Amino acid sequence: MFELKQLLFPTFCAIIIFPFTLDLPTVSSETLSVSSRWIVDQSGARVKLACVNWAGHLEPMLPEGLDKQPISNITDLIVSSGFNCVRLTWATYMFTRAEFGGQTVGQSLSSFGLQAALDGVTNYNPNFTQLTLTEAYTEVVSELGKKGLMIILDNHVSKPSWCCGYSDGNGFWGDQFFDPAEWLMGLEAAANLSLDHNNVIGIGLRNEPRGPRSNSADWRKNIESGAETVHKVNDHLLVCAGGLSFSADLSFLFREPLTFSTPSIRQKLVYELHWYSWYSGLPYGSGNLNQICSSDMKRVMDAVGFLLTPDQPYTSPVLVSEFGLDQGGRDPTGNRFFDCFMTFAAKLDLDHALWALQGSYYERNGVRDLDETFGLLTHTWDAVRNPGFVQRLGALKYPLPSPVTFGFTTYSAIFHPATGLCVSARANTSLVLSSCGRGSSVWSYDTTTLMIIFSERSVISAPGEGFPAVVTHDAGCKGCQWNVVGGAQLQLQSQVGDKFLCLDGTSGTDITAETCLCLESSQCVNSAQVPTSQWFQFITMQSSQAGVTISSA
Repeated sequence: MFELKQLLFPTFCAIIIFPFTLDLPTVSSETLSVSSRWIVDQSGARVKLACVNWAGHLEPMLPEGLDKQPISNITDLIVSSGFNCVRLTWATYMFTRAEFGGQTVGQSLSSFGLQAALDGVTNYNPNFTQLTLTEAYTEVVSELGKKGLMIILDNHVSKPSWCCGYSDGNGFWGDQFFDPAEWLMGLEAAANLSLDHNNVIGIGLRNEPRGPRSNSADWRKNIESGAETVHKVNDHLLVCAGGLSFSADLSFLFREPLTFSTPSIRQKLVYELHWYSWYSGLPYGSGNLNQICSSDMKRVMDAVGFLLTPDQPYTSPVLVSEFGLDQGGRDPTGNRFFDCFMTFAAKLDLDHALWALQGSYYERNGVRDLDETFGLLTHTWDAVRNPGFVQRLGALKYPLPSPVTFGFTTYSAIFHPATGLCVSARANTSLVLSSCGRGSSVWSYDTTTLMIIFSERSVISAPGEGFPAVVTHDAGCKGCQWNVVGGAQLQLQSQVGDKFLCLDGTSGTDITAETCLCLESSQCVNSAQVPTSQWFQFITMQSSQAGVTISSA
């Protein structure tokens, strides 16, 4: 249906890169709206969301982790990990049923026999124990606001529980626990909460619509009603809508986009995409990763990614509001998937929300103090579980050109998804991987000469197999012409004599020219060998004399 190359291969220009700076100014919902595929502020400048999910929708209805650390420590870790917003989940019943949301934190934890969790909250956050659950949730919103963090209040379920099962009664309008009228009451309450907290920038209308009752007609009717309800209470809020099949399918909008009785809602509409290794049904754990990644990217583009196409009736921002993997690196399938995800998310410059912040749960599916292996934080909530992952994820914070540039200029870098680093030229002419925007160089790719050009004068050359690639002024050199090859179109190949070699990179070492991996669909099928060290992607960034910008406002 949709050609990925329409979005993946823009025209590049090459300019000088300046030292990197990080700026996280305070943002309020009053400043945000939608322009084409972007979320923008009042001036029209891009606001890129780099969020993390914080669960508050399980049976105790208390945001997780308050039994492990003072809330100020938790919010500090969110900021220091490079996130500028939180997708804070909630259950409808917390707002609509007094017997749920009217309980105190102490009463709720005690009712589930979670004495150890209650003792922890009393120790680390004693001011919470006598708050009602709705008051406690509001207090978390306030604490996040103190650190300048934007918030999306995400309606995750109706009846508080772990999510999500196909037939769990929480999945689609009209299900056992999902009364449409009560759902609207919950959205109204969440929107009212936002009126006193300008750091709440949006409402997630419903997490992962699913189940045997699901259909596009009812989805459309209810999403329109939900958006109207939120907008009537607070017309500053973004409204975030995930599609069918667990927020993975919005293909039905291609021919008939959403419309609203209140036209201004269209300038607040953001679509959501959830993407995990198991969503595609493809064999990420084995098989040729070039072919698998190419197939999965096409699936995502056809299902949701087409919404990013400029100047169409359906054009809208897409927030990948859930993605993630085992932070301990113990899942080869997840690791291989994440290489593909990084490629896609960096190239399309997607707003994103990592699943998840929490390192543990008070109780999940009957297991107390359960460890969350996908958690950003450790089980004790006192540190990041995988600092290398956080560094790699940081590459996604670099924004593409804003709709309004104000003198900012675009440039292209060569991104290495497997490390989250970019290609830089050393003084001795060899190439190395370094932080994107900090020491990375400026490149362009000439599709006529097939040369990768550095600073308009030099080109990349492959001297021979196993040797470091270099930059040279000799445009007539052997090994200076590069084709984009592989099923995923991510490998840069040059012919040196009778050999075809690909750029190959590992963090901390020179980039070398090596035998190309897994180019044919029959290769690497039953092998642990993967081509990701040879995956490189041209990505467009934005810079000024103040530095490369990571936009959070």
